[in-house]
Amino acid sequence: MSGAHRRVPTELWNEILDTFPLYPGSDDLKNFALVCRSFLPIARSFLFSDLHLAPFLIHSDRVLLPPSNVVDSRLERIDFCCSPEIAPLVQCFTIFPDRRLSIKAPDPSEWAESETPDVLLDALFERLDRFTGLRKLVIRYIQFTQSRVDIIRHLPNLRQLDVVRCPAVPEQLISVPPRSLSITTLKLWHNDDTLADNFWYDYVQPDQLRVIEADFRHGGALSITQIPIFPHVQKLWVSMGENQPSYYHAILSKFPAVRSVRVVSQGPETNNIRTSAILPALEEYYGGIQPLPLFLAAESLHRVQISSVRPEHLIARFHGGLGGRITALNVDLTMLSIQIFRDLVEQLPELRELLIRHRTKLRVMFTEKISYKRIPPDLVLDGRAQGYYKVRAGFKPSEFFLALANVPFLPPTLERLVILYDYLPSLGSFSFDIPCGYTVSDFPKMRDDLVARCPGLNYLWLHGIYFRYAWRDGGNEFSARNYMDSYVQFAEPFYDDPRWKSDL
Repeated sequence: MSGAHRRVPTELWNEILDTFPLYPGSDDLKNFALVCRSFLPIARSFLFSDLHLAPFLIHSDRVLLPPSNVVDSRLERIDFCCSPEIAPLVQCFTIFPDRRLSIKAPDPSEWAESETPDVLLDALFERLDRFTGLRKLVIRYIQFTQSRVDIIRHLPNLRQLDVVRCPAVPEQLISVPPRSLSITTLKLWHNDDTLADNFWYDYVQPDQLRVIEADFRHGGALSITQIPIFPHVQKLWVSMGENQPSYYHAILSKFPAVRSVRVVSQGPETNNIRTSAILPALEEYYGGIQPLPLFLAAESLHRVQISSVRPEHLIARFHGGLGGRITALNVDLTMLSIQIFRDLVEQLPELRELLIRHRTKLRVMFTEKISYKRIPPDLVLDGRAQGYYKVRAGFKPSEFFLALANVPFLPPTLERLVILYDYLPSLGSFSFDIPCGYTVSDFPKMRDDLVARCPGLNYLWLHGIYFRYAWRDGGNEFSARNYMDSYVQFAEPFYDDPRWKSDL
């Protein structure tokens, strides 16, 4: 085997190993390392690139440690990972205390309070400087001391720091030379409205940061003057609560070069607000409907993704020509009809990509549950049943799609169209197909009609509760069939564009 290994470049083995699953319990990398001695150094860089330590357990506001033999075992594990052979391979380290009792020891009831609850945490921080290749550090639910902050500050290759609910030790003032932490990504989510972990803003070098995820919800406790201007941040993920639009303006003005923003909070009501561009370079917006008008003034904005929204609220936001620059829209609508589709696309004349999800409620479609096991195996369902549910009489899931080609206006620039209509995420766990009485309609004709009106159209994905139609121009990925929904089939279109996949 060693001879075969020498004939294959190490770079190719790295590409192969990069495809191995890394989910918990997977032994593929370990098995690869055991094939022969020459495979061990190749596998090590993958086996130890991402490590995790649970230094204690937090239960009912109590800090608990496992039995002493488990503590000793974890100390040995820390020593091993910090050895000269392993430590330089570590690129990501996560410090995340357990948040619930679980089988971490022979008897979970033996978890108990200790006079030295930070014994594992201190052992790790004392050796953390040995991780010379560490690029990402994730820390959650611990308290910072002066020494711990100093150790982090001196990690030579650290590029990303994720801090979630990690205040300073009570009554301890953290003192670090300002602008002494050179990282490109900072993720800072606060412990509470005391903002006891807000000191990181004083220590990072603003001109080095490119990505920030931060919690700005506590406007009353957070002085905007504490936040420096980050001139080169391009990706911003923020939570700002329901503070006033003026507060949003003040915070967002600290990030003048942002190209992609995601607002995870509901945001203020901005129905009638029309503002000048806060973020003049903004290209992509992900978030709720309420803060959207704050960003539509950006002339470079072209990609919008909106979470669950009533269609009339979304259409109203685009009135007055504000949707004229949008080329990509991904939206989860509470209702969908041909009239709604028509009103929406009329506000988006330059649209190139459109993805609409319409999630049907069970009570709209189904009358009662029935047991799948009670359905005779030779029965072909005629639309009255799907899995565990009886479908309401007269339900016709494909009519919406057949009317698409006859909509009075379609953006002539449209290239990709994905519509999930009457799909049921709650049925996604079914991985089997069941024949049903619904026939697949004449989708090829509808496709041809759509392409005639939108010459650039090259991708269609139309998904209903009893069928799926997928087509890609120039390929053999055409399918039109009737089947029972399954999560794998429902999820397929999102894997085609990582920008959509990462935010769904």
